[in-house]
Amino acid sequence: MNNLQSNGVIYIVTGENCSYEACQSAISLKRHNPDLSITIFTDQQVQEDCFERVIPISTYIYNSCRQSAKLSYLAQSPYQNTLYLDSDTYICDDIRELFMLLEKFDLAAAHASQRWGVEYTVENIPDCFPEFNAGILLFKKSPQVEEFFNTWLSLYQRDLKRNLVSNYLPDQPTFREAIYHSNLRVATLTPEYNCRFIQPGFVNKAVKILHGRHFNLSNIAETINVNNKRRIHYMGMRGNLKIVKHHQDLTQVKQYIRFRQSLQQRGWRETFVLALKEIFKK
Repeated sequence: MNNLQSNGVIYIVTGENCSYEACQSAISLKRHNPDLSITIFTDQQVQEDCFERVIPISTYIYNSCRQSAKLSYLAQSPYQNTLYLDSDTYICDDIRELFMLLEKFDLAAAHASQRWGVEYTVENIPDCFPEFNAGILLFKKSPQVEEFFNTWLSLYQRDLKRNLVSNYLPDQPTFREAIYHSNLRVATLTPEYNCRFIQPGFVNKAVKILHGRHFNLSNIAETINVNNKRRIHYMGMRGNLKIVKHHQDLTQVKQYIRFRQSLQQRGWRETFVLALKEIFKK
């Protein structure tokens, strides 16, 4: 793994609420990753001592659009290898292995659980090309990555002028567009490193990063990581996380499928004979 001094985490937030969220997220990060350096870009006064750097955001840059601030400051990360986190994240475990990806890739992100393709389409990109969630980004510092961020910001500002989506303009569609037309080596993170628990999903192994707002994120982390087997999660009506355990032993399922296939291909008589042979073998 690279020297930890070259690895770090950044938050880019505006407004009191998001700054407070970032502080809580950073506390959870430090709990499991005490040697990771954290920098916050913000327009607020931050008192938490879990940040190694606090860099002020000029209000004229984002002009009341927090996504513009994010896109403007990503390239200003003080680290060679950077993990960007949205403020509404909660770190459940050691996540330093993420930086190993940057030994082979330029950027990494997880597939988006919510895609904007219906309301916000991008021309000349096939539907089969995925939309990534831009709330958790891993990237290395390089001229190519900096050029990518500049392109992303330009595309986002272009669509701000178009006013494509009322009241809120997501940054995921332009992120997808910028990636599609770039030459970056992009790795896809598994859902365990960007678990959008507020929407139905599937995870396998331990969830490392929760992404979403909830009044008790520590409880969500405990519930979703009650075991690390295959499981489906969804949010209940009262804000409590529901877990559906996936059936682990597939032996009976496979036997039933073989039985049905044998009936179709061989008929009852030959299937019965083969079944007897299997039984007596055991």
